[in-house]
Amino acid sequence: MASAQVETLFGRDAECAELIALLGHRDLGPKLLTLYGEAGIGKTALWRFALREAEARGLNVRSCHCVEAELELPFTALADLFDPLAPEDLFGLPAPQRHALGVALLRDDEGDDGPVDPRAVGTGLLGLLRVWSADGPLLMAIDDGHWMDAASANALTFAVRRLAHETMALLVTRRVPGPATGLPTNLVLPGGTSQVVRLERLSRDDVRRLLVERVGSIDRAHSLRIHEASGGNPYFALELGRSSGGRDDPDRSMPLPASLGQLVARRVADQTSEVRRLLLTAAAATRPTTQLAVQILGPVAEGALATAENDELLTSKDGELLFVHPLLAAAAYWDASAEQRREIHRDLAEAVHEPEERARHLALAVVGADERVARFLEEVAAATLARGAPEHAARLWELAAAISPSRLADARRRRWMEAADCRFHAGDGARAEMLLQRVLTESPPGRDTAEALRRMARMRYHDDSVASAVPLLEEAVLQATGSPDLLVSLHRDLGWAHASVGAVDVAMTHAVRAEALLPEATSEVLASSVWAVSAVVHCLAGHGADLDRLDRAVATQLMPEPLIAFDARSCRAQVLKWTDRFDESRTSYQDLRHELTTRGSEGSLPFLLFQESELECWAGEYATAARLAATGREVAELTGQRSHFALCEYVGALVDVHRGQVGSARATFEHLLQGPGESVASIQAWVHTGLGFLELSVGNAAAAHRNIEPFSDMAMLTGLREPGVFRFVPDEVEALLALGDVDRADKLATDLEESGRRLDRVYALATGARCRGMVAAARGDQVACRTAFELALQMHERLP
Repeated sequence: MASAQVETLFGRDAECAELIALLGHRDLGPKLLTLYGEAGIGKTALWRFALREAEARGLNVRSCHCVEAELELPFTALADLFDPLAPEDLFGLPAPQRHALGVALLRDDEGDDGPVDPRAVGTGLLGLLRVWSADGPLLMAIDDGHWMDAASANALTFAVRRLAHETMALLVTRRVPGPATGLPTNLVLPGGTSQVVRLERLSRDDVRRLLVERVGSIDRAHSLRIHEASGGNPYFALELGRSSGGRDDPDRSMPLPASLGQLVARRVADQTSEVRRLLLTAAAATRPTTQLAVQILGPVAEGALATAENDELLTSKDGELLFVHPLLAAAAYWDASAEQRREIHRDLAEAVHEPEERARHLALAVVGADERVARFLEEVAAATLARGAPEHAARLWELAAAISPSRLADARRRRWMEAADCRFHAGDGARAEMLLQRVLTESPPGRDTAEALRRMARMRYHDDSVASAVPLLEEAVLQATGSPDLLVSLHRDLGWAHASVGAVDVAMTHAVRAEALLPEATSEVLASSVWAVSAVVHCLAGHGADLDRLDRAVATQLMPEPLIAFDARSCRAQVLKWTDRFDESRTSYQDLRHELTTRGSEGSLPFLLFQESELECWAGEYATAARLAATGREVAELTGQRSHFALCEYVGALVDVHRGQVGSARATFEHLLQGPGESVASIQAWVHTGLGFLELSVGNAAAAHRNIEPFSDMAMLTGLREPGVFRFVPDEVEALLALGDVDRADKLATDLEESGRRLDRVYALATGARCRGMVAAARGDQVACRTAFELALQMHERLP
């Protein structure tokens, strides 16, 4: 049996010592050891050594051995890591995380909350790792990490990159060179230590010792020839020794295979047809078992199994069939003919019961178009997405599109669009856009074109390219005639997009149009986001805080919005913040942040953390603002959100200015002007006006004016009339007065105070009165100056 053949490790003393040190790791923080090496070099043997040592030392061991056949099935590796999983292990997790793990692992039903967020699965895994590590020493050992299914790999990567103080060891083996699948090759632990060990080939003496133990008596000349042919690769050497029976060819006429792959293929080819069919079945199945082999092969299965085990091709453990080495599985599968592979997949599709596995076999068995199979793949794709595995769902939808009959072009386009959404949510934006371009190329003018353009625009939002989304949405509106639901969502999106790039007057037109079309829409989920976005745009345009509309939006929101900017609760908190209701806004942001964190929806946090940290800075709670901004930067970096990283950096620099840390603040502002702040108008406004505030604080009025003045004019030209959004007008007034431009300062101060009176904005009234007092002082009007400053003091008492 293979498990007995690797008990003695030759030439691996140094690697064993590294593994023993890993298992003895007790320092604060996690530790990762990655074993790299070519096929057959002995990675799995060392992995098994680590498992035996860990169990002997009483560690809590969580392990999985990944195989290529499982790549297409979501969460198979995670299920192995969680086996066994006691119910009490989950008790300490928040309900959304328990639910996400339960749905992902097929323990619970999806429920009414929509598809599981993949980050919720990762957050739940992180919580479990913390529970397990708190109970005692923990080893998580993963063999052949390059074959880990994408859903498990993403969840595990999410979790381990957020480990900080947990005491645990993580062991991963990976083939090099190998496929670019599974766990990332650059997996690191920011909160711990990471180490890489590359396995070298064995020496001549070690190969001879290995052959003597595993093959039997062998003369030195033959072992030297095997070492030369194998290059010191232990599995290659064993296969060469086994194929020759330990005896050398006296005249050296017997050619040795040039590669391990060639030798393994020869071993498979030399078997009987029954054994080859058994090996093909085991290679094609996700979880091959003796029962499945009997089901496929019938009466000959027992004899074929005995032969395969005797020839050290397969082993069986608790009814599960395992290849002695992954190369044997590859040879058994790929050396079979295409028709033989399709035939075995057809048989397996009839034999298995798990929908994902059956879908995989049906897809690999079909030839040409088959709408019946395509529909089944589509059903399984939707269920797979609900489990929180968008990368696997995307693959199924693409397969369904590929076998869609030409007469059903609309179904094929729809499947491409669903696949694109899944690819995007799985982090493959390039593939997602390619699929949507395929839809646009094939679609006639109309709804499908509009829908593809809308989805492409949504992707641009997340890629920090809001401005490039606008023309896509405008073209989509022209194509969406006669589709009320789509038109409503497009006008809503355009309202938000134009507002985001500073075109508030244009945004207002689209927000009004979206609300006007709402009665014609049939979707129940649209109303909440339309009212919420409309309320935000109306507030920006200077029409006040329509809290009734926002409350109605919150009350009718049926489920969390995928885009946090459209979430009614987020929109309400934003309007409350702009309109000086800091306590209410703070509570709303804290509640929503707690919910998102608990649910694992980490992608929405940077936006909230920026808004909340800016609020705390305005409120003078600088320590809290700095902490929230730092957290926002950290999460934005982890989730790849460049613009929100920049915005959180801006708040951190603004806090530094208030604290008198001018040098660090200036460095941050100048760095931001060279980065993503260059491409997004709103970020430019924040950064330049923040830098203007810094220059004013050190007495450089000219530099302050250069930074603030363009955005002061832009706000009025684009229709931004809510004074609580960008709070730089008082700084510009002060800079203008220092430069002697009293008339311009007077106009800005008057406009600010008038908007405060019209909208009842305490901030605008307080700062407007102070500005009017400074203008009066500059004109030498002491009475007006005193009156204005007294009013300013009264108004400042009302500030939150």
